[in-house]
Amino acid sequence: RCKGWEKKEGEEEEEGGEVVDEGEEDIELPRGASTQSPQSPVDGKMGLIALCLPLLEESREILRESAPCSVPEEEHRWLGGSAYNLGVTLHRCGACEQAARVLELACEEMRVWCGSKEGRMVEVNLLEKQCVLASYQKESSLFSKALDTLVLATSTAVSSRLLEDPQGRCGLVRQWAGVRIAALESGVKEVEERTFMSALKPLKGIPLSTVSSCLEAELREYKEWECDGGVVRVVEELMEVYRCEGRVLDRTRMLTEQAILNRKKGDRHAVEFFTDIIGILESLKKSEKSHSDVLANQLATAHFWKAVCMYDQLMERCGKIVSPSSPPPPPPTFPNEITTVESEEQLCLAPEEGKVLLSTDSMMRCLEVAVDYWHTMSRTVAQNLKGGGGDVSHDWTMFELMTVSSYMCVVQHRPLVAIKVLAALIQTYEAIPSPSLQAHYHNALALKARLLSGCGVPAEVAECHLEPASELKAHSSSPASSAGRTRRALVSATLHAKLSLAGIKLSNDELDGCRSLLTEVLSHPHLSSSYPSSYVLQARAKLLAASLLQHRPPSPLLTPEQVLDQMEASPTSLLHPHFSLTPLELAMDALRLLQGVVSGDAHKKGEEAQKRASVEVRGWELCEGLMEALKMVANVHWLCGMVREAYHYAREGLKLARSKALRYWTITFYLILVKVLVIKGNLPVARCFLCQAGQLFDPLLSPNSPAEVFHRVAQSCPTHLKQCTDFLSAVMHLREEEEQDVGGATPPLVTPQDLLHLSTTTSSSLDSKLSQLCGDKAAPSLKLPCQFSIASPSHVRVELEVALLQARAFSRAGDAGKCLGVCRQTFGQLKKEAHRRADPGYWLLAARLYATAGACVVVAKETKARVKLTKQDDAMGYFLMAFQLCFPFSSVLLLRETCLWLGSCMAETTPLLAAHFLSFGMQLTLTHQAVYSIGQKLRKHNTTGTTDVIATLQQDDGTADATPAMKARQSFPPLHTMPPVAYTRLALDSLPLSWTLCTLAVDPGERYLLVMRAGREHEPLLVRILLPEQNIPEAHQQCLMSSKDSLAIRDKKKWWAVRRELDTSLETLCGDLEDSWLGHWKCMLVGKAPEDRTSVVERVCERLKQGVDRKWVELLVETWGCLSQEEVYLLLGEVADDPLTAAQKKQAYSAMEDLLSSDITPSYHPMVLVAGHTLQCLPWESIPVLRERSVCRMPSLAFVVAHRHMLGHDGCGLVNPLNTFYVLNPEKNLPKTEKCFEWFTKEPGWEGLVGEEPNNSVLKAALEQHQLYIYCGHGSGGKYLSVDQLHLVHCKAASVLMGCSSGRLAVHGNADPTGVVLQYLISGCPAIVANLWDVTDEDIDRYCECLLDNWLSGSDELLLKHTSSARSVCKLKYLIGASPVVYGIPVCTSK
Repeated sequence: RCKGWEKKEGEEEEEGGEVVDEGEEDIELPRGASTQSPQSPVDGKMGLIALCLPLLEESREILRESAPCSVPEEEHRWLGGSAYNLGVTLHRCGACEQAARVLELACEEMRVWCGSKEGRMVEVNLLEKQCVLASYQKESSLFSKALDTLVLATSTAVSSRLLEDPQGRCGLVRQWAGVRIAALESGVKEVEERTFMSALKPLKGIPLSTVSSCLEAELREYKEWECDGGVVRVVEELMEVYRCEGRVLDRTRMLTEQAILNRKKGDRHAVEFFTDIIGILESLKKSEKSHSDVLANQLATAHFWKAVCMYDQLMERCGKIVSPSSPPPPPPTFPNEITTVESEEQLCLAPEEGKVLLSTDSMMRCLEVAVDYWHTMSRTVAQNLKGGGGDVSHDWTMFELMTVSSYMCVVQHRPLVAIKVLAALIQTYEAIPSPSLQAHYHNALALKARLLSGCGVPAEVAECHLEPASELKAHSSSPASSAGRTRRALVSATLHAKLSLAGIKLSNDELDGCRSLLTEVLSHPHLSSSYPSSYVLQARAKLLAASLLQHRPPSPLLTPEQVLDQMEASPTSLLHPHFSLTPLELAMDALRLLQGVVSGDAHKKGEEAQKRASVEVRGWELCEGLMEALKMVANVHWLCGMVREAYHYAREGLKLARSKALRYWTITFYLILVKVLVIKGNLPVARCFLCQAGQLFDPLLSPNSPAEVFHRVAQSCPTHLKQCTDFLSAVMHLREEEEQDVGGATPPLVTPQDLLHLSTTTSSSLDSKLSQLCGDKAAPSLKLPCQFSIASPSHVRVELEVALLQARAFSRAGDAGKCLGVCRQTFGQLKKEAHRRADPGYWLLAARLYATAGACVVVAKETKARVKLTKQDDAMGYFLMAFQLCFPFSSVLLLRETCLWLGSCMAETTPLLAAHFLSFGMQLTLTHQAVYSIGQKLRKHNTTGTTDVIATLQQDDGTADATPAMKARQSFPPLHTMPPVAYTRLALDSLPLSWTLCTLAVDPGERYLLVMRAGREHEPLLVRILLPEQNIPEAHQQCLMSSKDSLAIRDKKKWWAVRRELDTSLETLCGDLEDSWLGHWKCMLVGKAPEDRTSVVERVCERLKQGVDRKWVELLVETWGCLSQEEVYLLLGEVADDPLTAAQKKQAYSAMEDLLSSDITPSYHPMVLVAGHTLQCLPWESIPVLRERSVCRMPSLAFVVAHRHMLGHDGCGLVNPLNTFYVLNPEKNLPKTEKCFEWFTKEPGWEGLVGEEPNNSVLKAALEQHQLYIYCGHGSGGKYLSVDQLHLVHCKAASVLMGCSSGRLAVHGNADPTGVVLQYLISGCPAIVANLWDVTDEDIDRYCECLLDNWLSGSDELLLKHTSSARSVCKLKYLIGASPVVYGIPVCTSK
């Protein structure tokens, strides 16, 4: 030892001076010692090393020179020990190369001393020291020298008989493999051929069994580290050894390994190679009875890999070569921006691709053969393992392949095969008392129970298979972050088992039990850790929570009277007290979590690693999770009415399913797309996609196929029962829509009764297959404790759907009697099922059936059809029953239709209730979007914490604070429970006293116009106006199409003549809209008078002597001047309790005429207009009675309330003109517009861009940091800031969008209207001036200039006042002047 160094704790000195290496820590100097000695010119550690190395070399030379003399042998041991000590010290100092050189000298001297004496080798631990030297050489990248050292170590092990010890042999082989793996990864080619065989060949007398054991151990190391370069040569060596030994079975196993390597290299003949191997094994099976289990395992393995290679070929035929076991490709970023790149034609299957997806059956049949072998041998293998006679290392490979097979079957939707292989796997795991296997065991239990439940097995039966998981309750209560990898996996497996149990309870409609288990899982510390398994667990839990929130608690159905009583609950606050996440938020969070795990795996593995097709459970598990999440997200968006988003996620799911050759999931997403396209009204494309789905069931199946083809297809694979019935149901629903669209169709080849028969026969087939699988001859883990029938859950829903289809068919045919007969017969069964069924799909069908019955009664009464109606046939009662079944979460379209029916039925009897339903049914889709968008903004990250999910499940207060955004979110009516009637009253009372709200809608029967007028401290007024035959919306649309065509006219005179003619037509249309649609009820749309007229109301009421309700008198007085004398008489005649005489009418009119000015004074108090989805396109602001009045548009009453909360303070919008941002002529093709508004650049406090396209960050900052935003360009500027980006903007700026159709709302089929202006409202924009249709630049520039000049010229100027007055400056006062409207709330300029 050099002076100045102290001995480290834990170092033991042996005879000869060797030091045992305890680690790689640097040796420290004593406290107070300096790193530089003043007495020596040599500095620090390296200086001491420099002194020691020459001494060591000199000592070795002395020994060599003295060799002829009688030098004691102990000198070699002494020198070797001292060199070893120095080498260890050098290594701790970080001098690896010097340490390796010194240890090489040490081992050489030790070998000289030991000679061939076994005792001395053991005494000085020569083998251990040589292994340490090899590790130092490996660290120094001296790979060839390290292998040479290990060759010497192998010789030492043979001499000392340590190679006979399996543990010592494995350690030596492991180190050899480690050096070779490191060399191959570093690109060292010279070690490619050096297997452990090269260390054994020079040695004599080694048995071939020992050689094969060493090579098998080396092979396992390479496979564990996925080092294919190391595997190749070892497999060749083993094949030669087994040939010499005559071990044909083991040699065939190496052939399998070689085939696996060839597959990884992309060998196209891999399937033929595995077929040959299977042929060899089959021939051996007939001759070698003693190796039946080993043979069975190899046959199973060969069939498994043949199936995988067949899958590879399928992918290659598709032109989409994707590794079947690598993680699936990450889907696009969700949902920041949704773009539709592919056309419908691109989403259709190519003929070859359809054949490939159908060919997956042959691949799965090959996999089923492997499963059969494993299932047959599972009992024998378990017995061998229990008795200690099995080779666990070889069986571990079998366990991996069986697990992968189970997930492959799950993703390919072969649940019966997956259950079978899981049963065999579980039985084998139970025979091995190894803690490291407990996690795998419980994962298998959870998956099997989940699959049994999914097949329709009763919940109590499925729960029996999870009983062993209850033993791990103690493990799941401790934090996983402090545990090791094995313990963490065990905790994760236990939580997966609990989630499976929660899912089983949910399928059995035990909502409380499911909620309790979900809360327990979400409260676990493991879910807050940053491990991928934690994210997968969170995703599964959130998907299950989203499904739970959609279930209706099993309870008796309320009567219509009880529904109204329950809705009469009186909340004390407009804000509901609980913060609740919606199913949409939970499903989207789950999808993001899974996508993050997939993207993280792809990033870690890298592109090259993904190309290596190593079979992994994780990839298939994530693939299944992504499929389930995309399906849930698409379905929830569909239920919310968000057809664009639903189409996007269904499309992404379809692309992923096709890229992975998953036939079941491809059909699933095609059927979702069909549902979405039916809502959008795109029936031809829906039929095209339905044909695509049918082709994947069977090439002969199509929407026009007869019932026999459906039955044959369904019976061929009964596990696809639900998908077959869904397909047939989609066929009939599409035919129903097509009949309504074209007014008739050819007689159908399938009927609702065929659907019922299909469900019955396939349920029985699946029942028998499961019973056969779980019968007496099954493995113990598969035996079921009782007899069962699985037909009931899905079959009952099919029965209900059949009743709905029959009732709607009778209704379309005009046979109200038969329609109501079918409905009455089914309603009795519904009441029996109510207390035991929570399935949302079932109750959605029930709600549709009640709504169908209500509509049938309404039509029968209005048309005076000869139908015998019973006491139960009450339209309002049926609609109330449908309304209650729309909760907790049902289709937005059905809920909107039901609310409109209820508003129409109650208009004349209970106006407050009618107003409540009418207000609630407006723009429900936009309400869902707003709640989701606000939730995104409230969270810093894109996913919610588990605390909010638990609060949602337990109906407790979450983590929400009282910010304006949170108040806005909570001010929306709850979408999961029936909204109390008091909500509407509180919402109206929260409005400013001067505001008036008017709602316009057409009833679902399209016979009546519903007009509702309401305000603060006033009872809502609601009237039904019989619509005339004139179709004004259609005439308006035709006028706009002619206007668009006229823009192509090049002749100036003709252009102006056509445009003026269209302007006159539009003016006439606005007059017809007022006269023929509204008539004397046009006063309902007029805002309040600026002065108080209470005294006038009192005087008029005295003249009428209580013959007319005071609220109607108030209406006439408040809107005096907008009706003629005849119109006043007509209105009084309709609202009078008893018929009024002409004298009474004249007295009332004279009183109002005497007390009020006869001049028509426009009211400057604002009117907030809420127009239904078929009426919002009409220019209501330009009808004569509103032409000079202040009108703004909002989607619904709830949006008015939420908008005021979003603005904060008193909820009034104030705009500072000195804080303005403008975008002028961004595309540089509107020179006149740019010249007209060049004064923008001179205004103080104004910023903006002229002739320059803004990026989204600039526009986002403009909307968030300024109070006024002006856009003068083409369209709405959506190409610079998309709809999805707008969702994340906290918009504070009132906006003026002067492009073509910037305020147009698109209507697709039955879906709610969508448009950019609605997204501006969601983002918090106070008000938007936008155009309903296309305009020309010069006229709209005049309008915009007049508007800005007048509005921004002073303080406290109301925007609405100037938007109406500016119409008069346009040359085409209706074709252009009627286009600009205001969305939002009334805003004023601030001082």
